[in-house]
Amino acid sequence: MDELPTILIVEDDPDIQGVVEDALTDGGFRCAALGSADDALTLLQAGQKYLALVVDINLRGRMTGWVATRTARDMDPIFPWST
Repeated sequence: MDELPTILIVEDDPDIQGVVEDALTDGGFRCAALGSADDALTLLQAGQKYLALVVDINLRGRMTGWVATRTARDMDPIFPWST
């Protein structure tokens, strides 16, 4: 059986994170959901591969969604993302 493509979700509000994860799962994707940009970038730096990155712009913490997506794009210039 083919493995489902995985999308990385970065959302610090658990309710919104659940809605996004449910919608993507219903659409046929596997999801990895995290609450911080720092955690997401750690996974990406470790070489984890994802089909796409979906990030909340107004994340709590030291890094906004804009910074996280730019950093992910710097790591892999062809990495698809959505904010």
